Parts: sequence; structure tokens; C-alpha cells
Amino acid sequence: MAQTSAADLSRLPGQLDLARWLRDMAQAVGKHPLALHAAEEAFLDDCEMVDYQALQTLAGEAWPTIREKVLKRMAQEKNGWPGTDKKIAIYLYEGQVAQAIELADQNRYLSRSMLRSVMQAAMENHPDWVIQRSRAEAEEIMDAGRSNAYDTAAEWLALTRSGHLSAGQQSEWAALLASLIQKHAKKYKLKPLLERLR
Repeated sequence: MAQTSAADLSRLPGQLDLARWLRDMAQAVGKHPLALHAAEEAFLDDCEMVDYQALQTLAGEAWPTIREKVLKRMAQEKNGWPGTDKKIAIYLYEGQVAQAIELADQNRYLSRSMLRSVMQAAMENHPDWVIQRSRAEAEEIMDAGRSNAYDTAAEWLALTRSGHLSAGQQSEWAALLASLIQKHAKKYKLKPLLERLR
């Protein structure tokens, strides 16, 4: 019978629950090294914020070293959505906005709420990215004439406006909005939503 490797074990059904249970039991009986190892495996299994914070608490003074190690391993994992949202949440929690942006750009189907969270975190230091990405999201809806999603397009454009204002580009925003109003003047459901963004 072939032996099961540690990598195989981390992907077995129920492994996450087992790692969490072991983490909590080992901590309760004072087996700190075992609890710490189980906490690390629990986090890396699914990248849940609750597991990350449990690991941080258990790590204590060793957290900077462990943090660097688990973030590196997390970045190497190629699991897709919903893992992407979870990874971005960790990056935002750690203030690693550039990494969150990079991951957001690699994943076209990121949840709308998570993409907004990245934009809000990026507003101060990466306003050009916010402008580009939010405008692209809005224009995709408007250019396709998806009238049922015009409210969403206006929400994206509100972030575009915030990006311009954060970058001190009020005149650029005014010019962009004027051109969008002119371009979509015949879309009677959209036009008033755009005019409210003045």
C-alpha cells in the first residue's frame, strides 16, 4: 500500500476540521508546538481569516517569521475562486495592498464586494489603478447597454470619481463625466445616474 504524503493529507476531505480540532485540543492541554503546527495547516488548507487570526494569536513573538512563511506559501497556492477572495482579504488585513491589487488583476471573476474592498484600500496610494479598473467595470456595463445593471455601473463610476479626487484630478473627472454623459445621452435610464455624479 502506498504511503500518504503530508501534501496529500492536507487535501483529504475533513482535513481542515481535523486540523482545527487538533489546534484547539493541543492548545487546551498545553502542547504549544503541536497546536502551532495544526494552526498553520488549518490556515493553509483554506486561507480563512479566522484561521489566520488563530495562528497569529498562537504564534506570539514568533509571528513575524511565521507570518512571512505562511504568506509565501499562500501566494504559491494556485487555488481559484473562492480562494482568491480569501487570499485578498488576508492581504488587505496585513495592509499589503499591492499584492491584493496584483491578485485582483489576475482574477477576472473576483466578487464585486471584494473588488470594491480592494479599490477602497487602494484609493490613497494607488488611485490610478482604482480609476482604470472601476472605469473598465462601468464601461463594460454601459457599452453593452445592460440597463438592468446601470445602478451598478454608477457605483463603479462613483469609485472612479473618488480615485480622480484622491489623485487631485478634478478637471480630468469632470471631462470624463461630460464625455460619458454625451456618449450615453440616449440611454434615458443611465443619463440621470451619470448626472448625479457631477
